[in-house]
Amino acid sequence: MKLNKVDYRLFNISIQNFVESISENIDHSSIPKPILINGSKEDGVIDLVKEIASNYLCGNSDDCSATNCKICIQVKKENYPDFHLIDNDLEDNIKSTDIEEYIVNKSHISSVNPKGKVFSIINSNKMTAQAMNALLKLFEEPMPGNIYILSSNNLNKIPKTVVSRCDVFTIPNLSYNQFQKTCVSELGINDAKLLNKVWFIARGKIFLSDILLNEISLADEYMTDINNFINFISSPMYKKIEFSNYYLDMVKNNYSKFLFLSEVTIHVIKDIIIDRHNKFECDEITDHFKKILVKKSDFMCINIIDKLDSFDDYYEKNVNTSLILDNLIYSI
Repeated sequence: MKLNKVDYRLFNISIQNFVESISENIDHSSIPKPILINGSKEDGVIDLVKEIASNYLCGNSDDCSATNCKICIQVKKENYPDFHLIDNDLEDNIKSTDIEEYIVNKSHISSVNPKGKVFSIINSNKMTAQAMNALLKLFEEPMPGNIYILSSNNLNKIPKTVVSRCDVFTIPNLSYNQFQKTCVSELGINDAKLLNKVWFIARGKIFLSDILLNEISLADEYMTDINNFINFISSPMYKKIEFSNYYLDMVKNNYSKFLFLSEVTIHVIKDIIIDRHNKFECDEITDHFKKILVKKSDFMCINIIDKLDSFDDYYEKNVNTSLILDNLIYSI
């Protein structure tokens, strides 16, 4: 079920200034520095990259009707000859051969567009050391007219030598009040339960909020996944072992989902710890999870946060996934 005509207006309303600042940065430089966007797919980074690429490659960006512009349409469909995107979904590393084939070699081929080309690497923190070095060599001798856009959901995993050569932009999140005000005043959405559910899941991530506002059933699926995961980490040992294969398959085949569930769970546990020590009545959703974690002391909750945080570090180091999950299960 979809809400009527919400589309992606929240994203478009809230992110416009962000896109304009990057586009202006590109336009005002003879040879722009590479762009490094701090954000994930849940932040809408791919759509942002396409918007930035369209602004640059379309010669009529001020008067352009994106629904009729051939360049903008082709960029959106990822079939414009001067727009190249490597979309890594966290499961596999980006190798030096990928960088050579899709970025370096194509950088030296003449462009169809008179302005140049746009190259983008999503989840660039998944590049191997060799891939990073191949990219650095290109950055040291940039081709005039070519724009390079990297994205990462964790800048700490990008070498400082790469970060120092880039202009860094962080995708903004909405505060709770900004989210509520924009949805009610700009979008005309007054369903308090829906807004609280979307806020709980997305935590101010604008693009993900839009998706959930469009797909109410998807928001329910997210809540079910979050509920199951928090039940999993708070359950007795025999239950954790019973469901371990399910989450092992998720880590192996859909790591981005596991990472997202971990991030939401960390937020939930932090909220619960704070709530335990104040006198205010918590919202219905937080109260539900508070009851699930009632037997977990603050110390035990902090330990869960620590183990979930370190899970990704071990995963990035290519430690055996079964061992990482076993370590998580037996230590919380």
